[in-house]
Parts: sequence; C-alpha cells; structure tokens
Amino acid sequence: DGYKIEFTKTWDIHGQARIICYVSDDIKYSRKHFDNNFDDIPSISLEIGLGRATRTSVHFYYREWKNGVTGENDVNSQLVNLKKHIKQWVEIVATGRSFVALGDANLCAKTWNDPDFKYKDMANEVQNFLLQHSCSQLVNKFTRVQKVGDTLQKSCLDHVTTNVPEKCKLPEVFSYGSSDHLPVMVTKYSREPKSQPKFIKKRNYKNFNTVNFLNDV
Repeated sequence: DGYKIEFTKTWDIHGQARIICYVSDDIKYSRKHFDNNFDDIPSISLEIGLGRATRTSVHFYYREWKNGVTGENDVNSQLVNLKKHIKQWVEIVATGRSFVALGDANLCAKTWNDPDFKYKDMANEVQNFLLQHSCSQLVNKFTRVQKVGDTLQKSCLDHVTTNVPEKCKLPEVFSYGSSDHLPVMVTKYSREPKSQPKFIKKRNYKNFNTVNFLNDV
C-alpha cells in the first residue's frame, strides 16, 4: 500500500522482468520510454519531480551475465548489451536533466582499473562514458560478498552513476537481507548542499576604549 510498481519493458513484451521499481504515491513521476532496440534489456527510466524542483532522471538497470530474453551469455553478446545500456544513459544525459543511474553492473569498480581485470573491454566502455559525459560512479565499498571454497570474494558490482555528484550523498551499503548483494542507498538533493562554516565570536577587552565604544553605540 502507498506505492506504485513499475516493470521493465521485457515484462510487457516477453513476460519476464529481472528488476522492478516501487515508487511512493507521494512522488510525481513519468515513465521515459525508449525505442524497440532496447526491448531485450532490463531497465526502467523515470523522470521524478519533488515540489517545484527541476525533475531528475532516475534510471534503473541490470547488466546480465546471461540475457533473460535471448539466453545469450557469450562475451560478445554481453558487450553488445552493455553498449545498449550505455546508449540509454547517453540519451538521458542529452536531455540536460540531472541523471542518476542505479544498477547491478556486474563489473567490479574496485578492481576494474587493474591491468589484469578480466572484463577490461566492458569496463572501458563504462569508463569512457563517465569521461565523455562528465559523470561519476559513486559507490566505493564492496556490495557483494561470496564464499567460494575457502576464499571470501568481495566485489563492488552495484553502481550509482550520476552527472551531479555534488548533489548526491555518498552511497551507503548495508549488511541486511538474505541476498548475495548488499543493499545500497543513495540520496539525491534537489540542489547542491551548502555547508555552513563554523566560527566562534569573541570579544577582546585588552584594548577596550570606553569613548570609542560609546561613539560606536
């Protein structure tokens, strides 16, 4: 109760959705639709407005290892599908709105700069987007922890990408739930937060001049 639910386009066309989005009834929003070239990738794009603030484009996505619609899972098809996701990001950024994308990118942001990173081609596609469109990936903590044999594997697969990092609070990662991915929460402000510098006012009576003080008063 109190929420609307949004499904990916793959649900309407193929009866399959690997992400869903709950939107509070208190939030005014509209759905952004893409052309048919993106019907096989899971994504949800909303334009959200709060009060009189300029609308923000909030985009949810899942970069799959194995495409839930086509069943493809080879490296080349993964790269093709990632490029589709990035094309959606580019289309949204081109509107000039504040852009925040949240999703399971299945690319570890903690190690993707390593020279031996296994999925370097895909990491380069994302990083090129970040550079070309003045965007940042904000999550800097491990979001997935899995034990494989005697080894504890940690990775940062869940990303928050935005063109307004100055209006976003640093994402928080919580150790809740039973999923192998940890929940990630980010707050986006309608305007850049202003920090008020702290200062202390003091009076110095060492050189106090009664006449000057009375004249000032």
